[in-house]
Amino acid sequence: LSWQGPNQSKQGVPPSAFTRGDADSVTTDLAHHWAFDDGSGTSITDSIGNANLTLFNSNNGVGWQQCLFGNCYQFDGVDDYAKIDVNDWAGNFSVSLWTKTGNVSQDRYSSAFAVNDVAGDSASFQIMTSGSNSGDWEVYHNVSYSFGAIEAGVWTHLAVTYESNTLKQYLNGKLIQTNVVPNGSIDSIELYKVGVNRGGNTHYEGLIDDLKVWNRTLQDSEVAEVNAAAAVTCYDYSNAGSGETSVEQDYDFSDDLKGHAWIVYGYGMKDGWIAGNYRIEVDSFDDNGTLLETNTSSSQNLATSWNSKTMRFRPPANASSFNVKMVALLDTGSRNGSVYFDTMNLRAIRPHFEWVDGSIAETAVSTGGRTFAWDATYGQSLVVDLLEDGVSGVKGYVYEPYLSAIGYPNILLPYYAYGYNFAEVNYAANPLISWMGTVVGDPKMAPYSDILHDIEVEAVRADGRLTADVNGSIDVLLQNLAPGPVNGTLEVRDRNGNTILANVTIQMPGGNDIGSRRIVSVNLTPTRIGFNEYVIRYIASDWKNPERVVDNNLGILNIQVNEPPHINDLVCSSWTVSRGDTVGCTTTVSDDFGVVHSRLGWRLNSSGDNWTFINSTSVDYIAWYSGLTIPTNIELGTLDLIAEVRDEQFQYTLLQLDNAIVVTNAQHNWYGVHIAGVDSDEWNGVTTLSPFTAPKTVVRDTDIILKSCVVDADHDPLTELPMIITDSGNVSGVEPTDSEFSDVFCYQATWRLDWGSETSDVTVYLYDSIGNLFTTRLISVYDEKFNANLTLVDFNGDLLALARGTGERIVISLSDYDDLLSDYTYNITIEWPGHSEYTQHGEIKAAKMMRQNSSITLAPPEAGLVFGELIATLEITDIAPNGESQIVVMNWTIHLQPPLVYDIGFCDGDDTPITRGDEVRGWVMIDPNRLIEGATVNLAQSGNIKPMQSSKWDWDDCQFPDSPDYHWGFIILADNSFTAGDATLQIIARDVDSLSSVGEFTVEIEYGLPEIINQSGEVIEGELGELEAIIRDPDGQAGTVCTVVIIDKNGTTVMESEVPLPRTGVFAARWMPPTGGAPFASTIGCTDAQGHQVAHTRNDITPMQIIDNNTNDVLNQSSDSQDTNLNLVIGIGFALLIISIIGITLIVTWLRSNEDEIEVGELDEEENVEWAAPADSRGEGEQNIAIAEMAMESLSDVSESENDLSEVEDVLHSETIEEHDSELDWVDENPLLSPPDEPKD
Repeated sequence: LSWQGPNQSKQGVPPSAFTRGDADSVTTDLAHHWAFDDGSGTSITDSIGNANLTLFNSNNGVGWQQCLFGNCYQFDGVDDYAKIDVNDWAGNFSVSLWTKTGNVSQDRYSSAFAVNDVAGDSASFQIMTSGSNSGDWEVYHNVSYSFGAIEAGVWTHLAVTYESNTLKQYLNGKLIQTNVVPNGSIDSIELYKVGVNRGGNTHYEGLIDDLKVWNRTLQDSEVAEVNAAAAVTCYDYSNAGSGETSVEQDYDFSDDLKGHAWIVYGYGMKDGWIAGNYRIEVDSFDDNGTLLETNTSSSQNLATSWNSKTMRFRPPANASSFNVKMVALLDTGSRNGSVYFDTMNLRAIRPHFEWVDGSIAETAVSTGGRTFAWDATYGQSLVVDLLEDGVSGVKGYVYEPYLSAIGYPNILLPYYAYGYNFAEVNYAANPLISWMGTVVGDPKMAPYSDILHDIEVEAVRADGRLTADVNGSIDVLLQNLAPGPVNGTLEVRDRNGNTILANVTIQMPGGNDIGSRRIVSVNLTPTRIGFNEYVIRYIASDWKNPERVVDNNLGILNIQVNEPPHINDLVCSSWTVSRGDTVGCTTTVSDDFGVVHSRLGWRLNSSGDNWTFINSTSVDYIAWYSGLTIPTNIELGTLDLIAEVRDEQFQYTLLQLDNAIVVTNAQHNWYGVHIAGVDSDEWNGVTTLSPFTAPKTVVRDTDIILKSCVVDADHDPLTELPMIITDSGNVSGVEPTDSEFSDVFCYQATWRLDWGSETSDVTVYLYDSIGNLFTTRLISVYDEKFNANLTLVDFNGDLLALARGTGERIVISLSDYDDLLSDYTYNITIEWPGHSEYTQHGEIKAAKMMRQNSSITLAPPEAGLVFGELIATLEITDIAPNGESQIVVMNWTIHLQPPLVYDIGFCDGDDTPITRGDEVRGWVMIDPNRLIEGATVNLAQSGNIKPMQSSKWDWDDCQFPDSPDYHWGFIILADNSFTAGDATLQIIARDVDSLSSVGEFTVEIEYGLPEIINQSGEVIEGELGELEAIIRDPDGQAGTVCTVVIIDKNGTTVMESEVPLPRTGVFAARWMPPTGGAPFASTIGCTDAQGHQVAHTRNDITPMQIIDNNTNDVLNQSSDSQDTNLNLVIGIGFALLIISIIGITLIVTWLRSNEDEIEVGELDEEENVEWAAPADSRGEGEQNIAIAEMAMESLSDVSESENDLSEVEDVLHSETIEEHDSELDWVDENPLLSPPDEPKD
């Protein structure tokens, strides 16, 4: 509930003001009633049926609150809702509920009540929010029907009724809208849900109370009664004296009610503690809805009984709609109560029949003529209303009119027509007028005047000029001044002789109708020339439609009638003319109104042919001039002339002269020859040209148009062609061409001087067709200057915009349009910035063929080139007679840029790593820009920088890139100061101008791998001998340890030793071979300081036998005596050592590189194996050696306990190798140990 109205904002009534109102008596067919008075728990009791609702997701019913009718439930809009499944039913129903929400922008489909679980089901429904920013309440099945806007924080009563496909919606007890829904829609009820939509995915946020369902359709009054269950106690009215409230009604009316006065009235009453008054306001609007005027009544007090207020008003004439208001203004004493408005009535004041303005009227309405006041009660001022509505005279009554008070029409109308005024005729026709009636107005109209007509001849005029004996017409302006129709004749008479010239019938409507004023055209034929007076008169013909006023039926027209013109004379400027000439002829005329047109005609030799006419012109309309041009193809003879003149009325006169003009042959005269490109393009063909032309005007090797023209009126273009001849070059035959004048005939020919021809002046001759020479002209020949141009190109001929000083070429381009075979000499001066200029000489020969572009190669400037421009000055001369010279200067900006180091490569491939101690050859690519003076190569790693060798090497066995850029060779040798990993190769390139740049490239350094080159040494049975091997390691032998193991043919180890490798790289081991077990195999394994391992096996070692027999015997005896023990010791002691050595040998042999440098033939006796072991392979090797030493210790123990093997131990454990000078000398001489730069086998 709220107070609201115009100029007054809404004042909401707080929920605390609501109390239980009238008892709800609408209980018939009530199927369910959920009062929400439970107050706690998860069940909502149905007090009528047994369909108790169950709360879900309610946290044990936390939403119970004190509300409108006791308790209610607050649904959170997140997930809680109530539901009960019931037996399906359909048919008429009604639903009522109370709700309040503070969220007016809830999501669409947020439902307070639903009857199904199927989203979008057209057979069921839900009551929900619309989902906009400020949403509406809606009923939805698969179509939405709105209740109206949601009001935040206000209890709202929603009700829906359904009967036979008719759906009604109520908001706060008021019917909002009625809709017809499709059959089978909405009324399928399967369950009840509160607080969620049918789909179960959009929840409602707000309070719900007092939900009811009927299985019948409630009436409007019953819904209002349900709504009345809540009442309100209002605050004191705070806007007393300032706030107004109103009810209003819009009313549109038709055009027949426009322009009338209106009366409106209405009733008002108050109830309760209220004080105030009310008034009526009417706003008038036009067809566009624009407010035109507001009419306001005086105020009327509000009373506890009905009273009324009436207002008479006249809106603007174009008003087409009203907005009628009953407005209440409450005073300070208002507290509680109601204001009622009722029974408004709006009437237009108008008669019940139609009339035209100016009519007279008589009323038969009681008291209709009692007063003329505007605000009188309806009916008291009817006379005034009729006058306002358009009558010009009216009789009204001040009391009840008796039949005897009505006037007699048979007396009133005739007397009024005879001239009596309106009051007089009413007195005559009504004996009671003196005390009963009131007469107002007098239109001064005569009755029966509609049968009278009154023709006025307002004006007469001639339709153009009239001519004697020629049919013409006059226009008569007629108008009917009376209401009766016209039926009569209009006649025209000549005043002189009273001759009737025309007589026409006239019929016209009454004076108030369309067509009562018009112009009548009357045809007539004048009989006299000169001044005439015509009398025009209207005569009425029908006595039933008489004319009372006849003095305005006459019109007079005074007019001069035209006569034909006269030709006084025809004179020509010459009576003898040549073909093509023009002769002027003048015709002199006279006429009463003037001649407007004249023309001159001619024909040949009185032949009787049709005349050829020429229009004439005049400045005074008396002398008319014609220019007659004699045709060029006309026959020779005489011409007949005829003059024709005509006035404005098309009256004409002719004058003919036969054989008036003699026609003769025309003379001819030739002009030219015009030279295109030399003479003016504006030459008209008939002006004389100069016999000489300006110097150097005609260009050779071009088509030159020669043109000549003849002035000959009767020229024959087929037989009278001219001849154009020159004393140099070729001239084509003449052809006709366009001429600026019709009597001038022009011809043109094409003249061409070949290129290379002489440049002396040429004479051009013009002859007519019979050989008569008319003109000669001396033409100067122009020698076109040759053009020279300089361009700068590179070695490939590509155009350069910048000079770089790297051996560019300057191309001399020549063009001589008209001397293609000329020869030239030239001097070209070259100046580099920072250098002295120098000059080169040369010739360019045509050599009987078209010249090609000549080029000059520029020597690269020496060191010291600076920024600036390369300036080339060419002085070139045509060596032909009268040859010209030209000087061409061109400059190009110097592009000084340091050389660019952009790539490196290696002779052995791009991915070649650098092995420490090995030389690696490679190349660097340089974009030189200028000549390269040198390149420096450094190898750097972690602050260690070493210079490398570099030069402009070009090794035959190294594949350099196929590139025009500069390349430079280098040799990299990484010594032992570098470690394995990435390093930087730095190249510094500098050119002759001392400009340098640095290029840095990342390279990989790896440690060198040891390599056993060969084993050598011969031994003798029973004697100490030396076995040697040469070990090569690119990064040195420091830290390298080698082990030798010798086995016999049975695989038994007969000797093992380990020693550090000398820096010489020669490994030597002393060995006394036994007399048995041959052939032997010797395996040498070496591990360098980085853990890299290599092994080499020499097979088929057969010791030399002892030559001395005595020694042999002794040895054999010793061997025999100790054979058993020795074999036992060796077999047991070296068992473990043999197993280790054999395993290592087999693994190393299997991993041996395919790039072994030992030739295939050597593999039968020797094997060289690299140890491709893991990173800890050195440790493994050391473990193997340790095992062998342990085996030797075991053998030593056996020997001490059983036999004396001291000599054998001395041999096996001897680790001392004497390094003699002879051995070092042998190493120096050994080709395998030659320096790496020397060739190797």
